[in-house]
Amino acid sequence: MLVGNIPLELGNLTSLRVIDFAYNYLSGAIPYNLGNLKAMKFAHKIFYNTKVALAIYDKISFDFVDNMEILYMVSNKLLRGYMDNVNVYLKGRNIQYDKLLQLLISIDLSRNQLSRKIPEEVMNLSYLQNLNLSRNLLTGRIPDKIGTLLRLESLDLSKNDLSSAIPTTMIMLSFLSHPNLSYNNLSRRIPDSGRFLALSDPSIYFGNYAFCGFPLDNDCENVDKPSL
Repeated sequence: MLVGNIPLELGNLTSLRVIDFAYNYLSGAIPYNLGNLKAMKFAHKIFYNTKVALAIYDKISFDFVDNMEILYMVSNKLLRGYMDNVNVYLKGRNIQYDKLLQLLISIDLSRNQLSRKIPEEVMNLSYLQNLNLSRNLLTGRIPDKIGTLLRLESLDLSKNDLSSAIPTTMIMLSFLSHPNLSYNNLSRRIPDSGRFLALSDPSIYFGNYAFCGFPLDNDCENVDKPSL
């Protein structure tokens, strides 16, 4: 079981492609310098028939293994060695990546006690495909720059204390197929254009009592649309 803050040094691991710290007791803010993870910002050459290094933060030496490819700490288990597959909670279900692992770029910090705002810098990770920050204590707005994550396929921000309107920049996320914004304090009109026209599952928005608009039944007659 991991406790304490996420070390700032994590942002120095420029080859990191998968972060999974789910099901722990991590607290404090999400490090702003996760936005420095170059492997999540730029395209990569794909290497075939190779093993993928699985490295971890060494709790004995209090140091990181250099040039780390995958950091995988889930269900309170620490694994170390080499592997060519990994299970990731993505789009509402567990998916195993093996031969296509090099294509996966994912952050899962769910089920911790992380607080404060979602760092704007995380929105610089333009190749991010999966972002799961659910079941924490996060506050503030969803960053407007989330609309720059054009490759995002799965987004789970449920069960936090996020507030204000859904950024209208999210209409640009054309690959987003399984968002979960439920059980926050989000409010105002759900965007009614772009990607949101295809998101017909009302459970995406459950537990946000000031929401209105499709696919909910709440009347938006007296609610202004959020601005960019």
